[in-house]
Amino acid sequence: SALTSPQPRFIKGGLGGFLVKLMKVRGRA
Repeated sequence: SALTSPQPRFIKGGLGGFLVKLMKVRGRA
């Protein structure tokens, strides 16, 4: 199952961090 696999969890966390960083950059621009 994709939900129990640690890889999608890692990808989701990385994507979340990327979105936060992107939002900060857009807010600063």
